[in-house]
Amino acid sequence: MTPKQRHAQIGRIHAAAKSLGFDQTRYREFLEVLTGQRSCSEMTDRQINHAMDWFAWLTGRRNARPRSFCKDGGSVKNMARMAYALADVKPEGWQEPPLSSPGWLQRMTGRVETAYEAYSEDELYILIEGLKAICRRTYTPFFPPMA
Repeated sequence: MTPKQRHAQIGRIHAAAKSLGFDQTRYREFLEVLTGQRSCSEMTDRQINHAMDWFAWLTGRRNARPRSFCKDGGSVKNMARMAYALADVKPEGWQEPPLSSPGWLQRMTGRVETAYEAYSEDELYILIEGLKAICRRTYTPFFPPMA
């Protein structure tokens, strides 16, 4: 990747993070979950492309879930971390956040687990996609403001 392409890709990552409502802290934590780096300037080209794939998926510009590539070797672990980051999202009209609702978890995956790590990568994908759909329907920010 040329320096110009790298700069453009980093700009797209920043724009996607802004469109998701990330503040600086959440943005850096999310990058660290995905790549192990807290800043795009510290990332390799491969890590930048990987982060861009995930941001494109979260913002709806990519339909397919990104491939697994992360420093700790498991997208299940990273998707579980993402589920924990989204656990407080409570769409308008909901009594409790969907990712904390046993009924919703049962309906979406066929079971209820107390730890997101107990779900498979596909189940976590279904949960996150379901939450994205609810947020779109209720005009709820996908990522809540940090406390």
